[in-house]
Amino acid sequence: MRRLVDASLARFKGPAYDPRGLLDASQRLRQYRQEFPAAAERIGVDALLIRIEESLAVKTLHTAGWYERQGKDVSAVYLYKRVVKDYPSTVAAQEAVRRLRELDPSGTITARVGTGTGGGRTSDIIRAPLTGPPDGTENRAVPPVPRED
Repeated sequence: MRRLVDASLARFKGPAYDPRGLLDASQRLRQYRQEFPAAAERIGVDALLIRIEESLAVKTLHTAGWYERQGKDVSAVYLYKRVVKDYPSTVAAQEAVRRLRELDPSGTITARVGTGTGGGRTSDIIRAPLTGPPDGTENRAVPPVPRED
């Protein structure tokens, strides 16, 4: 099982790449800790899990930065908020808070509905607080904007 963890960790090439190896290693380490608590203590499973969490936070932060560079500030803000919410004790969370303050110092994010090829009205403006979705839900798909033909 330990070799599977090492192999999963080796699959992660960096924050610009697929995090599946980190997720697999995290799952296997938790299972290893449950099945073999003494061995898990000996090899430092908790420290490995902290390193994996930090790497996942950096991965999300990197993705948010990509969206920001593309001019998609709403998506960048969403991912920066996810870093802060999902990985609050990481260095990446501190950087995400700094980026959020720079992107929107007033605490709200403004986006135009239908910009680009989506087909909505460009005059509609959405204002959303940085604390999360307006209805308090998480990870729900956003319904498509109705088209006006």
